[in-house]
Parts: sequence; C-alpha cells; structure tokens
Amino acid sequence: MRSEDNGKAYFAHIPTEEIKASKINPRKHFDPLDIEELAKSFKEYGIIQPIIVYPHNSKFIIICGERRWRAAKRANLEKMPAVVHPTPPSDEEAISLALIENMHRKDIDVLNEAAAIRGLVDGYGWTQLDLADKLGVSITYVRNRYLVMKFADVLSAFENKEISFSEAVELSTIEDAKSRVWFLQRLINKEFGDFRQFSLSVARYRNLKKAIDEKHFINQPLDRKRIEFKASGLPYCSPNCAQHLRLSWNEKKHFGIELEKPGWSEYCVALNNECYKEKKDIRSEYIEKLKRIEDKRPIVDEGWESMLWFEHQNKSCRTCKFMVDASDFEMLGEKIKDGVHAYCTFPKPHCFEKQSKAYAVHEEKRKRLIIEKEEERKQRLIEEVSKSTSGESMIEKKNFSKRECTYLILQFLCYAGGQGRLQEFAQKHSLHKNMPSKYSSQINFIRNKLMDCFPEGQLHEVLFSEAALSAGYSEQEIQPLFFDRREQKEIPISI
Repeated sequence: MRSEDNGKAYFAHIPTEEIKASKINPRKHFDPLDIEELAKSFKEYGIIQPIIVYPHNSKFIIICGERRWRAAKRANLEKMPAVVHPTPPSDEEAISLALIENMHRKDIDVLNEAAAIRGLVDGYGWTQLDLADKLGVSITYVRNRYLVMKFADVLSAFENKEISFSEAVELSTIEDAKSRVWFLQRLINKEFGDFRQFSLSVARYRNLKKAIDEKHFINQPLDRKRIEFKASGLPYCSPNCAQHLRLSWNEKKHFGIELEKPGWSEYCVALNNECYKEKKDIRSEYIEKLKRIEDKRPIVDEGWESMLWFEHQNKSCRTCKFMVDASDFEMLGEKIKDGVHAYCTFPKPHCFEKQSKAYAVHEEKRKRLIIEKEEERKQRLIEEVSKSTSGESMIEKKNFSKRECTYLILQFLCYAGGQGRLQEFAQKHSLHKNMPSKYSSQINFIRNKLMDCFPEGQLHEVLFSEAALSAGYSEQEIQPLFFDRREQKEIPISI
C-alpha cells in the first residue's frame, strides 16, 4: 500500500477490516439480497470499480462505495481496491460526492436522497439550481425531494406508505398547517379518485384562499332571495361566468364562512362589483314593487294539468309577466297556503276569472274522458275474463313475461276495483309496508314490488287469480278460473 507522501490521491488495495462506513452517507438502508448478489459477483469476477476513502485514526472512512464494501465483507475478501484521498473532505464535499456516486449506480432510497439534498441546501447554502447541475438532474427533481422533507406530518405519512411520493410533494406546497392536515386526511380516506383530481383540488384551494384573503366575495352571495340572477344586458350568474364561485359545505366549514344553509353556496368574486351592484339594485326595486301589491290571486299547482300550465286563447299564466312565484312573497314574510305556487298580480281580476272558468271546463271534459276510458278498459277486461269460462281466454294460452304479467295484474286491479282493490291486494301479498298514500304512487310502488320480489311462475298464478277475482267486481256473473302453472291446468274456484 502506498504511503501518502506527496499530498495527492492514490490507488491502493486496502484490508477490508481497516475500512469503516461514514456516518454522513445519504444511503441508510441496504437490501440484503442485493448485497448477496453483489458478493457472488465479486467472488467470481473480482471488484472492478474501486471505492473512495480517506484515512482517519489508522482506519479508512468510506466516501463512496459502502454497498461494495459490505458485499466484499460478505464475500470474505481480505482486501479491496480503493482510491485514497490523503486529507478528509468536508462534510459538504463528502455528502455531495456520496450522493452523486449513489445516483450514478444503484437507485438510492428516496427519503435518504431527499435528506441529503435538503442537508446540502439548508446546511451548506447550495441553491437547488446548483445542486441540479452538480447531480446532472432537473431542477424539478431536486425541488420535489427537497419538498418531501419540509413537513413532518407529510413525511410521516409518506414513510408509512399512506400517500404516494407525488401526493407528498403536492401536499408540501401547502403552507397552512390546518389546510395541509385537511387534505392529508382526505387523501388517507381515499376521497380523491386519482392524483389529477387531488392536484386540481389543491389548485382550487389556492384560488379560494386567495379570494378569501382579499375579502372581496364573502359579502356577495348569489342567492335568489338577495339578488336577481336574470337582468337584461348583464351576464347570467352561473359557472359560465368567470366571476362565479361555488363553495361546498365542507369548504365553507374549513374556511370559516358563515353556514346559512346546508349544501353548496354561490358567490360573485368580481373585484369592481359593478355587475353585482346593478343586479342588487334591480332586485331591490322588484321587492319594493311586490310590497305595493295588495290584490293577488293564488294559482294552485297540481302538476302539468294545473291552471299554471293551462293555455287558453294562446295565453298561459306560466308565461305571463303578472305571474309571481309564491316564494317571492314568502321572502317578504307572508304565509303561503299549501299547494299555492304562484299568484296572479294583474291589477284587475277579469283575466284570472276568465282563465279559471276556461280551466274548469277543460278539467271537467278531461275527467269525463278519463272515466270513459276507464270504463272501456274495464269492460274489455270483463269480456276477456268471461271468455275464460268457455276456454277461449287469451290469457291462459300465453306465456307472458314478468313485465306483461305485472302490467295485466295492475290493469285488473285499477280498472276492475280501483284504489280499494289495490290496497286489498297489497295487504293480501304483504306489500303494504311503506306503501305511499297517493294513488299513482301506489301503482308504481306495487309495480316495482311485483317485478323485484315475485318469480315469473308466481306472477302467472297471481295474474290468473286476480283476473278471476276481478269478476266479482263486475255486474256480470262470471265463472272464474285459477291457473296452476306447475300443473299447467285451469282449476275452477268460487267466490
């Protein structure tokens, strides 16, 4: 082994036992399997690449090559090649050399690499750009590893594999501790579908925080009770407007915004407020106009057949400028009767009276047609059941689908018995639990139950049984038949 007589680095074969690992090596973890494979290679081919060391207290401290030294010990090699630096390098030089050497060889653990990069930047004043040039990597590569070590809570979650490296980097860009913990918990709870969704949420958070810090939108809520959305010549307040902001319930809670109502809330974030003020003035004028209205006539909304949607002589209350939503009067503190959805505010009542009379005539005619149609269907069903006594019934000769059976059952129930029969059927087949009270809702309820809970064979039996029982609701005497699907035959029964 050469002596250090000229102050220059030299090459030598050093006894393996005289070499020691450095305490400042960025790599802290070494894979035992990797060491074992390398040791086998050393036994067969020898050590090609020397390690780099420096002398210290009759020993040699490793600058670069601890993995190779561990493999040489594992292979029981007495000596190994090394380049000896005559003087100990500074910690800064040792860290940078070890980091560069490790990056050029086996992939270093991300956390160890991040710790070394942060140590060089914070401890020795290296800039991220200088370090990127030194390591031969991009500035983003250095920045991301620098950020991972920034906050203990993020680092802990990454070490425990609760979040990915990319998520840890994104989280570390959030300076506010409360917000960072909020996002971290949502990540752990798997609230985000993928990293892109998480990244967009963080970007949204920054925009929200900026708007809140500037305090220019909190007092500009887009509520129909406070501001008119639709105003001539002004943009509609919706996500299509660049100044529109929509906050979720959780976001309002996190940012400490007043929780007037559950769910989402909308705001105008325009800095000049001109559009908002103009709409607010329009809304205020409208409210004052409502206050001056004394005579108003209620319009009950009963669905699409109600007077609200009825057209007479090409006129409809729904499109009339004198029609005012009941909610507008409710906003003024007035008590609104059940079923009233709008008011006619035309100064004179003659238009409302004329429309009401026309609607009454229309309703009477519509109800009469419905009754006639029901009677026609009922008669048709009675005739079909009557044919079953002579073996001419079309029902028992068909193999109906579940949907067809359900339809026919409801026809028998509704048109040969009505709502009372429907309720009897529900009781008989234990379908009455949670059954709604409205007639149309009951029909839909029983239809869904029949489709979901009854097998096809049972539905056929129910169909023929109900067809037979329906005869008891008619004025004609009909000998009913019960169809046993298993036996494939008709069984006469008496009522």
